[in-house]
Amino acid sequence: MDCRYNLNETGLTLLEAVIAMLVFSVGILSVLVMQDISALAITGAHKKMKNSISAGVFLESLYNLPFDDVRLEDIDEKFNPEKPDHGPVPVQNNSNATIEWEVQDNYSIENSKLIRVVIRWCDRGNVEKKMTYNFMKVKS
Repeated sequence: MDCRYNLNETGLTLLEAVIAMLVFSVGILSVLVMQDISALAITGAHKKMKNSISAGVFLESLYNLPFDDVRLEDIDEKFNPEKPDHGPVPVQNNSNATIEWEVQDNYSIENSKLIRVVIRWCDRGNVEKKMTYNFMKVKS
């Protein structure tokens, strides 16, 4: 009886099967991790979109105010975005976002106002995020 290993045999050894399962498992796990990361990115983009819409609605409400309205006064008589003239005002339907705005009279031409609207919120890990919008209002 010949008990030697025959090199011409075909088939899968147990070691080859285990290695193939390991490679497949790593691939599946990486897909799952990418899915989790993309879900977090989508959530962040959704928050940013909601805040942008809120800022746009607020900006439109400021734009529709009369030119001499108290909410469009330049309180400190200079343009200092770090210390805004007005706000912070909480954003509706968003528990941690606020809006503030700075006004500068006669910024580039007479009878005009530069208004900078800033919306701030805290993201995951209490990282502060902000978006800034500038617009001009001219007395007609």
